[in-house]
Amino acid sequence: MMSYKFALHEMNTKIDILKQEFHYIHEYNPIEHVSSRLKAPESILKKVKKKGYELSLPAIRENVRDIAGIRITCSFIGFGQEDSILKLS
Repeated sequence: MMSYKFALHEMNTKIDILKQEFHYIHEYNPIEHVSSRLKAPESILKKVKKKGYELSLPAIRENVRDIAGIRITCSFIGFGQEDSILKLS
């Protein structure tokens, strides 16, 4: 779980830097809100049992795709600003 926690922290830091850079360069920031979450171990086990996956770390890593998540809420993008949307994957 610590690797997911650290990955979330790293992504949140990078997004914060992008927000600051965007504000500095373009004098506005389309990112209104950033939230992240880490699925509880109990919730992971419940999902593994429900889906019938093997109870092993490799199987969980391969099959449970929502252990960690980040939601970025952007303000309204006006005409001509479509290129300011960043896609993170």
